[in-house]
Amino acid sequence: MTYSGSRRIRALAATLPLSSLVLETDAPDIRPEYAQNVPNEPFQLARFVEVLAELRGIQTAPLRRALHDNTLAALALR
Repeated sequence: MTYSGSRRIRALAATLPLSSLVLETDAPDIRPEYAQNVPNEPFQLARFVEVLAELRGIQTAPLRRALHDNTLAALALR
């Protein structure tokens, strides 16, 4: 999603229903475009939220809230 050339993933991220999205970091070998010398670890999620918000044309606060709610629902914690 962070690579500008990843057109399909970026298009999906921009258009899928917000209620269907969660973020995860289960790809330590696939580093973000902006941090090639840093492992893909959970601290990167904050930047991923910024990228996703930019792709969707929305603010990060409501996006963070929705992603949090979606994660709780996906893990049956709600």
